[in-house]
Parts: sequence; C-alpha cells; structure tokens
Amino acid sequence: TKFEPLPIIPTKELKEQIVESEEVWRNIQKSVQESKREATTTKSMVLKPKDLPEDQRSAFNVAMDDVDKISEEEAKEISKSFLKMLQDCKKSQKLVDECQNEAQCAKASLGLTLCLAKVVCPIQQEAVAEALNADDFDPQDEKAAAIYNERFERALENMTLCVTGKSQRAAIAKRSFPEHFQGISKQ
Repeated sequence: TKFEPLPIIPTKELKEQIVESEEVWRNIQKSVQESKREATTTKSMVLKPKDLPEDQRSAFNVAMDDVDKISEEEAKEISKSFLKMLQDCKKSQKLVDECQNEAQCAKASLGLTLCLAKVVCPIQQEAVAEALNADDFDPQDEKAAAIYNERFERALENMTLCVTGKSQRAAIAKRSFPEHFQGISKQ
C-alpha cells in the first residue's frame, strides 16, 4: 500500500474547542490557586455567594435576600447531606488540598466534584458516569466523537452547576440555622 500522510491542519471546530478548553483549564487553575491561598483559613466545601458568578446566583435563586426563604426542615436535611458529603469525600478533598501540579489539581478537582455530586446530585452524577463510559460510538468517526464530547461536557456542566447550587443552599441554611451545622465543618 502507498503511504499517505494525514493532514495536520486542525479543523475550525477543533480550534474553537482548544480555545474553550484553555479557558476552562485557566479557570480550574485559578480556582485551585485561590483555594490554596485560602488554605490558611477554615476550609469548607460550601461556596459563599461571592464565590459564584452573578448569573449563577440568579440561576439557583441564591441572592442574599433569599436567606429567609429556607425552612428549618430544609436546613436540617441540608446539614445531614452536607455531613455525608464531608465524610464520603474526605479523600477527594485531601487530594485537592495536596495536588502539586496542574494535571493533578484538575484530576483531583474533578474527582471531588464527582464525589460531592454522588451525595447531593445523584442524577447528574449518573449522567456524567454514563456519558463517560459510553461506548456507543466509533472513536475514529470525527462526528460521533464530537457528539460524544458534547454530551459528556454538557453532563459535566450540569453536574457542576447542580453541586454549586446545592453548596450555595447549604451556605444559606448554615447562615439561617447555624445550630444545625455546629461541628460539621470540623469533620
């Protein structure tokens, strides 16, 4: 057979994906660096309102004036699930705390998000697992691979948004009913 080299020039779509991937990567690295700088303060898996972009605050209805809109019963349930998250995700949190380079930190951050989602967003976590383990496409088929990647990225984004929203609700519950969260952050 005659050897024919493949074209090395990336497609327009691939170039766009690279730009998007680089932006996501920069955001992950920024987040990890910020969390390492905050390591001297008490660590918590609960995001504070200032940690979220404004558009996500409104998407999850967590504006500062919503503090009074959480019931004590909901706060109790949130504190139980938060305690379970802390217990179940200790190893994942430790990996994030101890990561040494970008690759380790990205992998550890994804692992922590998956762990947290297993407790508070099981449907979204299952969707990510299914998308990740999907074998219903031919990896040699560019179009099928692009569809697979899009499905996985969409599931991952939904899961991350869900965890962020649940974390924000936990912060509201903790502010509104701190008695249900006493001793939990020391886990």
